[in-house]
Amino acid sequence: MAPIDDKSPSVSKNNELEYHEYALEDGSKCKIGRPRGSADAEQQAKKKAEAERIEAEKNGLLMSHGPELHYDLGSETWRQGEHGTPSDDCQRQTGITWHQIYKSEWVDNFYTFECKTGQTYDYYFKDATGRFPECNVWIAGTHTIDWTSTDGTIVQVDGY
Repeated sequence: MAPIDDKSPSVSKNNELEYHEYALEDGSKCKIGRPRGSADAEQQAKKKAEAERIEAEKNGLLMSHGPELHYDLGSETWRQGEHGTPSDDCQRQTGITWHQIYKSEWVDNFYTFECKTGQTYDYYFKDATGRFPECNVWIAGTHTIDWTSTDGTIVQVDGY
């Protein structure tokens, strides 16, 4: 190993760092130091990303949605053979405006789920067995997923 000399660049000197305080999930706070000027670069990157998002939406491509969603369907579970429009609350929280579940006539425990959404999420649909088939939505419209399960009833919708 080579010895460290005073000419080596270092970001550990306090005058080379700017500190930002962030709240953690448990409510405690932490400070994170980063090189001076990087906050400006971050703001420029955010502005560029927002401009790209606006341009993409003009072209019909939706960018990643937030914040996370966790919606328990409760008594409104989605079952095989059923189709229709979710409740207003479900539509508002998940972006899903129509759904349908088919069970295969030829393959045991094989389901197809169709949904229509105007939002973009990496959706996870929890079924009655605890499985989470995934549907990554980047463009608004109708989407289809297939999965195997002993009970394809959808009981919860998560989105990231």
